[in-house]
Amino acid sequence: MCDRQIANIDISKEYDESLGTDDVHYQSFARMAAFFGRHMLPHRHEQYFQMHFLNSGQIELQLDDHRYSVEAPLFVLTPPSVPHAFITESDADGHVLTVREDLI
Repeated sequence: MCDRQIANIDISKEYDESLGTDDVHYQSFARMAAFFGRHMLPHRHEQYFQMHFLNSGQIELQLDDHRYSVEAPLFVLTPPSVPHAFITESDADGHVLTVREDLI
């Protein structure tokens, strides 16, 4: 994938500030899917790791150029700047933690 064509989502500008700082952000998977859509287009987070824990449901997951059809329970660690995308069903829920890379 060409990174120039992949949107960078900056947590300090896009996410609800009441649920985190510029360094760390938490959101439920369902609420994030409701905010960005259940068909999340490929995107990346420069300088941030993103951790997804899915405790219910199933998702179609894209990490870089690889695609997976997976179901809960599931943990995904996405390194900084790695393009990723999701297609989720309404029953998919869990947790998303986004952390600035220099804190890890």
